[in-house]
Amino acid sequence: MSFPELELIYFAAPGRARPIRLVLEIGKIPFKDTRVTKEEFGALLQAGELPLQTVPILKVDGKFASSQSGAIIRFVAALAGLQLTGATAVVRGEDIVATLEDILGLWVKYFSSSEEEKEKNGIDFVESGFPFYAKHIESILGNRQHEGPFVNEKLSWVDIYMYCFAELGVDTAKAVNKESPLLKFPRFAAVVKAVSEIPEVAAHQ
Repeated sequence: MSFPELELIYFAAPGRARPIRLVLEIGKIPFKDTRVTKEEFGALLQAGELPLQTVPILKVDGKFASSQSGAIIRFVAALAGLQLTGATAVVRGEDIVATLEDILGLWVKYFSSSEEEKEKNGIDFVESGFPFYAKHIESILGNRQHEGPFVNEKLSWVDIYMYCFAELGVDTAKAVNKESPLLKFPRFAAVVKAVSEIPEVAAHQ
């Protein structure tokens, strides 16, 4: 199968690009992984190549395609055969994705905290914020009609999204010397474990 020529532009960091990169790698879709420095980002900004003044940016066949990470990951998931299919799968998966975005919003508050407030906000995130939303995700997973570890019967981009966003809770817990919040949510943790064992994920850098 032939694919369009893809270029993903982001920083040399995981961030918003990580689930996109993983979907492309799992799908064995060739792409140019352009990792820019702050200086190169500034140059792109000055050149008017960042419509929303942010990254990631996806180019398809050399032309700008999207500057929205949500649109990009759904596009590459469709190319990789990792999209959501069927009304029930879509509503279940998109509910989880929206809830993960709520988790990210809380994490940004912690990450942006002053040094004086960082530990307190980190503990609040690990012990209160993350569990509040993870409980909802755990409930959704509990209503599945199949026995496999993934959100739906087969792997989709939503599972990869869960894997990436779970690290916000795990890494923050380590930073504030607290227990991983995932330990209280076995279904969520099972998805994360299953994704972590995919060869492309294990080898990802």
